Amino acid sequence: MANKIFLLLISLTSNITCIHGSNGYSHWSPDGIKDLWCPKSSNCNAEPSPIHIDHCCACDALPEWEMLNYSPQYLSLEITNVKGSSRLIQNTVPTNNRITFIHTNGILSMFPENVCNFSIVYVDVSWNQLRSVGNITCLTELDTLIMKNNKVTYISNQTFVGLTKLRIVDFSYNLISKMDYNIFGSIHIMTFTFEGNYLAKLDVSNVLIANKTICGGSYANNRNPIEMTNIGQKFLGEVSGFICGDSDFSNVSINEHPIFTVSEKIDQRTIGQYAPCGKGRYSGLAYDCDCKVAEFFHLQYYEFSRIYSKEYSESHCRSPSILENIRIEDLYFNQTLRDYMTCDIIDSCPTIGDCKCECTAQPNQFAIIVNCSNQSCTDFPATVPTVLNDSPLKSDAFSTIPDVILKHDIILDMGHNQISNVHPRHAYFLKKNQKSWETDVYISFDDESLEIRYFVLVILEQFFKRKKLTTYIPCRDAWLGRNEEDNIKCNMNKCKYCLVIQSSGMYDSDNTGAIKRRMEYKLAWNLFTKNKIKKILILTFDSKTPQQFQSSRSRALFRFGLGFVVPNRTNSLYDKIVLTFDEPLIVNSKYKLQRSKQIQNSLWKNKTQTDVTT
Repeated sequence: MANKIFLLLISLTSNITCIHGSNGYSHWSPDGIKDLWCPKSSNCNAEPSPIHIDHCCACDALPEWEMLNYSPQYLSLEITNVKGSSRLIQNTVPTNNRITFIHTNGILSMFPENVCNFSIVYVDVSWNQLRSVGNITCLTELDTLIMKNNKVTYISNQTFVGLTKLRIVDFSYNLISKMDYNIFGSIHIMTFTFEGNYLAKLDVSNVLIANKTICGGSYANNRNPIEMTNIGQKFLGEVSGFICGDSDFSNVSINEHPIFTVSEKIDQRTIGQYAPCGKGRYSGLAYDCDCKVAEFFHLQYYEFSRIYSKEYSESHCRSPSILENIRIEDLYFNQTLRDYMTCDIIDSCPTIGDCKCECTAQPNQFAIIVNCSNQSCTDFPATVPTVLNDSPLKSDAFSTIPDVILKHDIILDMGHNQISNVHPRHAYFLKKNQKSWETDVYISFDDESLEIRYFVLVILEQFFKRKKLTTYIPCRDAWLGRNEEDNIKCNMNKCKYCLVIQSSGMYDSDNTGAIKRRMEYKLAWNLFTKNKIKKILILTFDSKTPQQFQSSRSRALFRFGLGFVVPNRTNSLYDKIVLTFDEPLIVNSKYKLQRSKQIQNSLWKNKTQTDVTT
């Protein structure tokens, strides 16, 4: 068969060093190897920290050759046989020029045999017949490699060796079913796309690239369910550094979120320290809503939505059965449902003869439940899975849930057994865990309104007393000598519940207490999302619409039954309060005495300071 010659568009760039519109770009290099230019129009410098600036530039920066003035030159590509082999015909192009190699919708089965003779920076061979990448380590100047819609089946961790300037790869809609661990090695890749392939397993090292700020990668529309692995056993908190980059798993079934795979050894509430930037896209994903997922529900709302992506409202639980088809968004705001997000602990769950316990991790309550009831036990267990770092009963036992280590309280149920004596070493389990709560309800309201002030201090307070609920009322109970911010932080942290009585004008700028009320609402929300406040009840006092402060959060609370509109309800406000604040603390006389002494001491200190000033 006669050889066929095609015209191949090869773009040549001259050695011009003047960047057009140089005032519109800033030089940027993520690794000291790539020479890139970050457009000022992207406003990357307005980002809050250097790592966020780098993440912005990783997505928008351009290589120098892409901004230089160049003109295309046609060269010839010779197809040497029907199997798709080819070669570039010799030419007079200087070897130090930057060349763009584009040949799409053809029959190429491998790169041209003399491709190494050219200093190629850009390759697009989409819609060909390539079954592998081959050895392209000679393309040391390569910036962009696009191989969409070919027949590649495997990506090795040797595929990109030596391509230190490689910035973008796109292998969308190939036949890739296998990918080695850490395919990019030491290369600082910026953007990688593997959409629409056939992966069954995917190592997290090919998703979250440690200590390299990247734009991100996509495995969206993968044709098979993906099992996430961590072959290198590298976990956040154990290795120094960070992860920063977007990820897209839209319309893919994966066994767990990539972040879960590397965060087992840290407190998930601190995830922002290790993954400070980057967003996820996981629309339509179904999760196993167990204790591992529950750890992330302690994140603040912004961090939670960043990790789960803005489409998290489209995702749902597939297990356990009681949470099946519950939306992740609904689960985040519903404390009661989150209590069902548990894991059975097998290792170190005590079993002695007929005394067999069941151990369950319940992150929403920061607890490990050890249920040994009705088991004919004659003594307390000698060991339990794990407890808090400051507990007197720390043990070296590890559980099947590594991320609960030294982070949770123990709730031990020894009811209906045959225990006649309790050894002193087990006294810790007899203490009732009330976290740091000392008061039942913190009441936030507009104390400049005489009507609401009377309602709270007289009517509502008497009701709470009858129901054995203690209250903290700022205008009555604030410690003298402390500023408002300290009072709010210190005392709200000691309350189990928060009642926010909203009324028209309370958040308006001309209201002298508006700043304080806003501070109370924000802190209450943060403590609620961290499970440090059990429940918030929003009470709309009048029919007038107050200024829309934190309106989305208020709507969310109303949606989950944590709201009440006084003028529009025929049922009892008091029934709603009792239903919401349903577990009063047991406040003993010792605490009341301590509180009385604290008030007296505060008054004495304030009087002394006044006398000295006088």
